[in-house]
Amino acid sequence: MYFPDSLQVVTASTLRARGDVWLPTGTHLTSYIVVMMPMAWWLAIPRGLGIIGIAWAVVIASVISAVLLLGRFWLLSRRD
Repeated sequence: MYFPDSLQVVTASTLRARGDVWLPTGTHLTSYIVVMMPMAWWLAIPRGLGIIGIAWAVVIASVISAVLLLGRFWLLSRRD
């Protein structure tokens, strides 16, 4: 659970250091509001997982955020 979250925080920080501010912000909003919130509800209530379902939604959203941010970092690093 800690690795995906740490990875997305470090990658977002490196992008912000490069001056790329809006895409990391949009990625976080998308991952944690658009993906995590409905998934947490779906896993916790209809699937009956409760707090474990919410924790899995956080992990999945962190993985999605990390992958998107790493992709952006890779694209920017290829341009230079």
